[in-house]
Amino acid sequence: MELNPDSIKKEDINNLLEKNNMEIIAAEKEKVFLLRRWYEKNQVMVIMSFNNKEANIYISFPKKRWRKISDSADPKWMGCRSILPEIIEEEQNLTAKSLSFVLYEME
Repeated sequence: MELNPDSIKKEDINNLLEKNNMEIIAAEKEKVFLLRRWYEKNQVMVIMSFNNKEANIYISFPKKRWRKISDSADPKWMGCRSILPEIIEEEQNLTAKSLSFVLYEME
């Protein structure tokens, strides 16, 4: 699907916003949300930390290759430094920076 607004049909927008194409996991103790959205063959995963300190989490989304797109802890976003991996390929324990947002895309 093109990202040109003129080429997007109303039906495509409705499909993109479909709540059935979303999974949310809340790790309340760690104050971290994991959100996964998909449309056709495309998937994204967002890790949102609302914790005031680093939080350990376990990722158990589909065993695919996930590439990091954006990380609020990265210095280019005025963060101190990113500690999450560029690539996630399997279930694993991760450490999310405090008050951070990370976006991964399934390759």
